Amino acid sequence: MKHLLSRDIALPEMDILLGLIENRNFDFKLEVLDEIEHKNHRYPIYGLVAGNPDPTAPVFCMTAGVHGLERIGTHVALSFLKSWLSLGSWSKSRKSLLRKMRFVVIPIVNPAGMALKSRYNANRVDLMRNAPLNSPDLKKHQLWGGQSYSPRLPWFRGNNGLEKESQALINFVKKHTFESKCTISLDLHSGFGLRDRIWFPFAHTTSEPPCLVEIYKLRRLLREGFPYHAYKFEPQIRHYLIHGDLWDYLLLEHEKSSNSGIFLPLTLELGSWLWLKKNPRQLFSMTGYFNSMSAHRYERVLRRHIMLIGFLMEACISSKKWIPQNDTERHTILELARSKWYS
Repeated sequence: MKHLLSRDIALPEMDILLGLIENRNFDFKLEVLDEIEHKNHRYPIYGLVAGNPDPTAPVFCMTAGVHGLERIGTHVALSFLKSWLSLGSWSKSRKSLLRKMRFVVIPIVNPAGMALKSRYNANRVDLMRNAPLNSPDLKKHQLWGGQSYSPRLPWFRGNNGLEKESQALINFVKKHTFESKCTISLDLHSGFGLRDRIWFPFAHTTSEPPCLVEIYKLRRLLREGFPYHAYKFEPQIRHYLIHGDLWDYLLLEHEKSSNSGIFLPLTLELGSWLWLKKNPRQLFSMTGYFNSMSAHRYERVLRRHIMLIGFLMEACISSKKWIPQNDTERHTILELARSKWYS
């Protein structure tokens, strides 16, 4: 696989991923979703698929590296994959888990941006504002929500439809999740807040998402199972709105499909402002704004989210046990969710 990547531009994360692919315990199906060409260099986008091939099986989807500067999200994904492969050599429970579900991963959605140490892709497009979805509530002057004026300005949405990276992500998710009875996805990001946050849709509108009952129940399960967890579970619109959110777009596409299954797209926003507070010198580095530069804090980040990923996997395969079916219960939970987040 190494021939697919030009090695004269340093991309340590791709080297780590290729090392995992060559691991003798590697039991994922490898898909090359696309290749990004930039200045005579090629950057493949890899998708990994393991577990039950039944299209209706529960799916846990993990993605990272949508913004090239946010390397820590990719590191969390790669660290989990490394542990996952190590367990594969002896763990019966891991093998049992894969018989019940499918695990799909894109560890580096934007490899060219990561190699270039840029938030954007090689075309200067912000991929998380690239979907064909406009916010009805954003004002024109709120450029942070995505703008189509110029790639010279921040948060450029692009003017030529979906970028190759965005299309690769959308195609991969549709292929492996849209027939599933229950899909939970986790997209890893950093660069906002003093604490780690789990965000749920929508990001483009103040309207409530169609899966609000399931989201509220999932939050309750997390609180009951791990009462001392450190996450703030909330809608992204509590902080800002954006055009073109890829996961909003996928959720709406799923709603338009014939599948009656559950699709819960979540974002893990790592609270990088805390790292800046602890080490203000990181303010003088664009990389430092999005990633922990201290070794012990970096290692703590890699450790602390294993619980969350494991919890979401268990929630996928056991969805029939916790997703309310009774209309009365669903109405009660919906009112609780509205009261908490939308009143």
